[in-house]
Amino acid sequence: MHQSLTRAATVLALTVGLSTVPAYAFADGETITKPASPVAKERDRVKTEAERIKNEAARLKEEAQRLKQDRSTLKTEAEKAKLDRETAKAAQAKFKADMATFTAAAKARAEAIKPINAAFKAAVDKARLDAKTALAATKVPAEKLAAKSALTTAIATAAATRDAAIAGLAPLPTKPVKPRS
Repeated sequence: MHQSLTRAATVLALTVGLSTVPAYAFADGETITKPASPVAKERDRVKTEAERIKNEAARLKEEAQRLKQDRSTLKTEAEKAKLDRETAKAAQAKFKADMATFTAAAKARAEAIKPINAAFKAAVDKARLDAKTALAATKVPAEKLAAKSALTTAIATAAATRDAAIAGLAPLPTKPVKPRS
């Protein structure tokens, strides 16, 4: 019924000649609303701006809280990194000390092996000289075979003696592993 009244009012206004009547008065719809006055428009704009500022303030407050938490996390991570650096420095110092000990032990073992190897070389050289002398002095194949067998036996005996002497030394310590950076 309301619609028919607004249409009737429109028709009446047109027939009477009320051209100065604003169009909103005859709008086709459920409710007829007046356009907002400049003061009302300004009030609505200020209200909307105040709401936007309030929302922005809430967002900035949340952002500040998040940044505060991030700063706390970064501080904790920095302390952990400092501790890790100290641990790494200690591990590197221990590695250097262990490496010095290993190097000294390896050098001492190498020095202990030198006379053993020299004795082995001397025994092999003597066995070869003896075999060469025996082979040159004889023409009999059986004696030549015996001289070659004696050489092989002397080298095997010298090698067994050398291996036993080296086994009697202190074992080479395991090389320290360099810590990861």
